[in-house]
Amino acid sequence: MNVSELPKIVQIKLNKLTPLHKTAFIEEYERKKKSEGIAYLLYLLTGWHYAYTKKWGLQILWTFTWGGFFVWAIIDLFRIPSIIRNYNKDLAIKIMNEFHFEIANELITHAPYESTIKQDKEISKLYEATDKNQISRKTITDIKKTEPPIAELDEKDIQSTTLNEKYKFENSAPKTNEKYKLLIFTLCFSIILLILGIIYKEQITQTLFNNHSKNISSDTYKGLINNKYPITMKIIFIDDKVDGFYFYDKIGKTILIKGNVKKDSIEIRGVYNNALVDIFKGKLKENKIDGKWRKPGKKASYGFHLKKIKE
Repeated sequence: MNVSELPKIVQIKLNKLTPLHKTAFIEEYERKKKSEGIAYLLYLLTGWHYAYTKKWGLQILWTFTWGGFFVWAIIDLFRIPSIIRNYNKDLAIKIMNEFHFEIANELITHAPYESTIKQDKEISKLYEATDKNQISRKTITDIKKTEPPIAELDEKDIQSTTLNEKYKFENSAPKTNEKYKLLIFTLCFSIILLILGIIYKEQITQTLFNNHSKNISSDTYKGLINNKYPITMKIIFIDDKVDGFYFYDKIGKTILIKGNVKKDSIEIRGVYNNALVDIFKGKLKENKIDGKWRKPGKKASYGFHLKKIKE
């Protein structure tokens, strides 16, 4: 056993014990102390590492909040060694405290008894002397009154020492407020996360849905505007949105596409140098798009026809 892992006050008291009591303390400590390896095993398999250190309140909170919404679980991954160290330090103080009370009780039980026997023997001798007229009974009474109450003094001294040691042990143990600081912080943090989750439930659900359910495809279309102006479009379909680019075959400048699809209706807006330059509204069929084209701010519109081509 590595004695240096024990609290300083326990190390001091351990050195003052008899070899027999020292061995008994070490055996008891080794039997009851907790292991980091077992704590990590319980953490990974069941999450019951707080139950292992008999912290049932923390264990229930940890279980019902899914490890503080996994934030607490990540923190505990690094905190388990300190949790076990603190438990073992408290255990060592507790065992040493119990040992001191047991030793004190032994002294209280046996020392007065032995002192009384000695005292009775001495008094018996005095009574025998009175029968031989060597000493008066009044003298015996005076001796009994003046003789120091050895057993009582020993008991008081032992009790005083034990109480002093208990005070030292209690003050060397971690304060209750310190132990529950992390619990209060984690509980408040979990409540805040829960409230935010309720408030932004719809947005979070929609974001998750969008991130995992996007249906992306792309097609190339060629056709005419007003049966005069040839045009080529590369349209990217992302769920109900459209993206991509197009260009007029005779000009060749690339114009970006922004738009949306609703059932079989499609609207395409052409953007060039951050300015809206074209608006296409039409019907999306299996292999073609038919509809009306116009310039922004203009009422006049012209038909357009686009046909999907193989790439």
